[in-house]
Amino acid sequence: VLVYVSGSGTVLGQFTCPGWVKTNMPEMLVERSCVPLEVLREYAEGRDLYGWVIKDVREYYVPHTLEDLGVKRAPMSWKYIDIPF
Repeated sequence: VLVYVSGSGTVLGQFTCPGWVKTNMPEMLVERSCVPLEVLREYAEGRDLYGWVIKDVREYYVPHTLEDLGVKRAPMSWKYIDIPF
């Protein structure tokens, strides 16, 4: 997954998402998400919460543009690309 800043056209990093979690206990996500419990409870409104499992985080020291990746504009949903660096 690429970390893209909307409106700027820059990509600041990437990470791998090997899975996801689902819970109805926001307390279980506080430490893993770095989001305060009260914010998670408010967001969930009593429903289940879902979260990505994030691994292999790589921050780019020099931001790249979408053009660097051979992409003309940000995809509306998702798109497979070959990362040339």
